[in-house]
Amino acid sequence: MVFFAPQQLSGEARSALEDALATQLSLLHATVYYPGPASREGAASERVRSARRAAARYGAIATFWLDAPVNQAWVLYAADAGITRLVVRRLASGQASVEANIEAVALIVRATTDALLHGEPMPAEEISEEGKASAPRPVEQLDEGSFGVRVGAAYTGTTFAKERRWQSGVSLRAAWIFPSGPYVGVGFTFFERMQFDIAPLRFDIERYPISLHAGLRFNVSRVTFIGELGVELEIRNRRTISSTDKDTSVATPDRKYVVNICPKLETELKLFPGLVLFGGVGLDFVIGNFPYSILHVKPEIMESSVSLEPYLIRLSVHLGLAFLH
Repeated sequence: MVFFAPQQLSGEARSALEDALATQLSLLHATVYYPGPASREGAASERVRSARRAAARYGAIATFWLDAPVNQAWVLYAADAGITRLVVRRLASGQASVEANIEAVALIVRATTDALLHGEPMPAEEISEEGKASAPRPVEQLDEGSFGVRVGAAYTGTTFAKERRWQSGVSLRAAWIFPSGPYVGVGFTFFERMQFDIAPLRFDIERYPISLHAGLRFNVSRVTFIGELGVELEIRNRRTISSTDKDTSVATPDRKYVVNICPKLETELKLFPGLVLFGGVGLDFVIGNFPYSILHVKPEIMESSVSLEPYLIRLSVHLGLAFLH
């Protein structure tokens, strides 16, 4: 979870608050991050945008920020992962000790985080000045415009054809992550050039897939589960290197285009704030697949034979690192 502490807290009070939060959250095996001080009181839209960015960056299931004005009631705001639901909790009046307020904040944070970890809605009660529960205050409509960015690089391997069962490459991807979990992105893969020696010809093939993809992300502590559906436009180039028979050639054009439908499942593990390790598997369904045929020209006869036939359905795996902001 993410916690925005107020600027006006003294160093001693902030240290006591962090100790209390660490003690309470250790019972849940949860981690707390402090991205910086909360926005000034009254800047609600900026506060929500900051909370959304921090939740996406750290993969948090909950975000909290605290208002602690001097000699006034402390107010704790709690939001779920997508910042779609906001609960406001008013603590005791300013006459209460700072230590008592800190302990109350830590207990509320633990109860809220525990509820979200178990898939339950955030507790909706608010602590009144008399210490009794009351209905939460109405809150303003939240701004929906904030999102996170994910940029990553990965090793990518895929099957291609019986004559070349495995092909390796490096993929670069960028995605825009919306607060509630959906994302959209683009990508490009650099595959190694494949050479084929099929007598009497030697030729090579280059593949350049350009992708558009969208999916959903589900956070569970430091792990994020991802389901994705992508579409690739693959530019496939063929070049003849040599031929031992001048009357034999590759019948397939030098350049052709195919479309791949690419569903994927992925798991993302948070290594450090803003840095994740991810890996996954997928299936590529090729639309417009075609074989590579060799054309034999002889006196009064022309024959062709299939020399290479790429798979219609391909397995793919990937493993890499990504930065979240």
